[in-house]
Amino acid sequence: MSEDHCFLVVIDPTAEIHPALEKAAILAEKIDRELTLLGCVYDPYIAGDRFFDGPDLERLRSNLLDERLKALHALADPLREKGLQVTCKVVWDSPLHEAIVRESLKIQPDIVFKDAHHHSALSRALFTNTDWHLIRQCPAALWLVKQLPAPGQATVMAAVEPTHEHDEPAALDHKIIAQAQRLSVMFEHGLHLVHIYNVPTAAVVSAYSALPAPTASPPTEYERNVKQAEQFHADAIARLTKNIDCPADRIHLRQGNAVEMLPALAEELNAGVVVMGAVARSRLARAIIGSTAERTLDRFSCDIVIVKPDEFVSPVDANSDAKGFVEISEHTKIGTTNTGQTG
Repeated sequence: MSEDHCFLVVIDPTAEIHPALEKAAILAEKIDRELTLLGCVYDPYIAGDRFFDGPDLERLRSNLLDERLKALHALADPLREKGLQVTCKVVWDSPLHEAIVRESLKIQPDIVFKDAHHHSALSRALFTNTDWHLIRQCPAALWLVKQLPAPGQATVMAAVEPTHEHDEPAALDHKIIAQAQRLSVMFEHGLHLVHIYNVPTAAVVSAYSALPAPTASPPTEYERNVKQAEQFHADAIARLTKNIDCPADRIHLRQGNAVEMLPALAEELNAGVVVMGAVARSRLARAIIGSTAERTLDRFSCDIVIVKPDEFVSPVDANSDAKGFVEISEHTKIGTTNTGQTG
């Protein structure tokens, strides 16, 4: 399987509903993708180690994997009856986010789907520590699903940064837009492009520094700074969208605080999903969305898709196994691979 033909769907075996699976199945049917359902299992009480293990623990692990695999097949069978190609896979691995990233590195899916954590007392889902680790470490596009179903007449909102104020590679904006266009087949009202910018603080300070006291109207210098900033960002987004089929009334340039405005604009546009970019921020290749935009993620009531640049390298080793062994179940067969350390 290649990234052009597969979605990886993380299944929580304790959940009663599976919004991520439902959305992955809808998109897979529309754009012809295979599905891989992934169950991650780890129980420290039966994990054993290189000094203490045996047939009894191996049997307990195998039984648990088999039980989880049957649960995945129960979810997959109705989708197969609809004509979708679905593979079921269970891995014995921990921590959860690394297990997911390792599987993503192995099969290179187009998108990784995962349910966000739902709180019964809240009106929206919040991200878990696993979600945040995946945002920073998952190399594939990551769809964190918050709502089921998507609202009627929903749109896809692509948040872009055409001025590259955060050292974001130019290619990433095009990748964000391409992913958003691909997802738009799921939503009735298509794609909207959004760019939020702020007037540089230095320009504001310099405009006000010579004033003895605040005045009723903005200083002329400040007005010029605002106008120049607006034109600069308008030119940048015009260059970005020059060869993109997106009507002008669906391209939104707004001045303000991204933390407040991005979630508000998603509500205004009735977004079913927001597509954003992540960039590496340290020599450890930790990826973030940007110091302001990252703080907005839990504020969105809709789904989020995080896209990485092509040059992103995950800090997770695809062959690493912190627990000493990995057990993998595929289809209806249980397979066990012991890679315990020696010496």
